[in-house]
Amino acid sequence: NHSIWFANEGTGQVQELDADAPHSLLRSINVLGFGITVDGNTDGVAIDMANNRILLTDFQGDLSNFDDLIYEVDYTSLALTNLWGTDGFSNTSRDGSFINTILGICVDGSGGIWASDNAALIHSINLYADGTWDHNFQQGVPGGGSWAGLDYDPCLNEFFVANFGQNRIQYHNTLTSNPLQVANSPASSTTAISSNEVNLVYTSGFGDNRVYEVEGIECDAVATEQVHWGAIKALW
Repeated sequence: NHSIWFANEGTGQVQELDADAPHSLLRSINVLGFGITVDGNTDGVAIDMANNRILLTDFQGDLSNFDDLIYEVDYTSLALTNLWGTDGFSNTSRDGSFINTILGICVDGSGGIWASDNAALIHSINLYADGTWDHNFQQGVPGGGSWAGLDYDPCLNEFFVANFGQNRIQYHNTLTSNPLQVANSPASSTTAISSNEVNLVYTSGFGDNRVYEVEGIECDAVATEQVHWGAIKALW
């Protein structure tokens, strides 16, 4: 179905909304109901249909090195099936690495998992069934700022990124030297982003409780071309 998942940081709810008007609520996950977090500051959502799961991030509402989490939820039942601690006392890293204030998460076209943090880094990571994880590499944010939400568009082989620190939307391939493409953020502070692979990108505005549907990039666009994108197509 044509739907989008959103994390409601203030309530502990992760909600699936119909992308078509009137944008009805389709399903909801209560992260607080898992009984393993006290604040419900869930920020990132990744749909991994190849593994019938949803990956969620929770930075525990602080900017310190303390008990950030990645959850795995069964896509069908919405039951908690696994979790990984990325910093603090709960860190389950195999190699001693950590991700502090974890925000965005996505799955690329090869099944690779990526996460962003408040330290202006994007991380390539591996998640294991025994609740441990390890780190492949990390990269700073091109052009500065801090990444919040990120999503992978398999048609473009690009990451769409919400740059919270500079209030802009970017798309960038971390695996190549492709030039960074930037569009002005339609919101005062953009914190989440999703591409639906049909030339539309959805973002959310921090503090204004709005979803912005903006013009994306055509699938056959050449990555080295400067293309026009980012115009608001709808607002809800």
